Amino acid sequence: WLAAPGRTRGLAALLLLGCVSANVANFLLGRGRISAYEIGCLNQAMPRAFELIREHFEPAQTLVFTSFFYQHVRYYLPAYYAWWYDPLTRPVFRERLPPEIQNVVLYSEALRPARQPNLSFYPLPCGRRLYYFFGIEPGAQLVLRPPTVSVRSAP
Repeated sequence: WLAAPGRTRGLAALLLLGCVSANVANFLLGRGRISAYEIGCLNQAMPRAFELIREHFEPAQTLVFTSFFYQHVRYYLPAYYAWWYDPLTRPVFRERLPPEIQNVVLYSEALRPARQPNLSFYPLPCGRRLYYFFGIEPGAQLVLRPPTVSVRSAP
């Protein structure tokens, strides 16, 4: 009976409807990376993060470290230093910061700051945080061993 043309089309349509319904429900009700909730949070958090960076950090003294939103940072904060981290091509990141940098802002959900005395954050919508390191000494290094980021003083 499955080989009958009408039944086969009906079964295919039923399977397609089930798949589409499950994906729509997951998008509307879920909280995954590709969901209405996540898109709403991103639309609230991104402008607020850029506003906080502009309000509290001098462009000449601040580096924004990011992975997935590098182009956004370059577009919305063109006066700031920005470094991009690609987890696929560089599993460990270690770079000496420019001598004028006194603050490093972590703009990425994938990056976790190491607990250090010079670490703080600003709250963002949806329970997120904009972490930053402050009071960085000249010659310090930015070190990432995924997913942890730290700023280490010069040896």
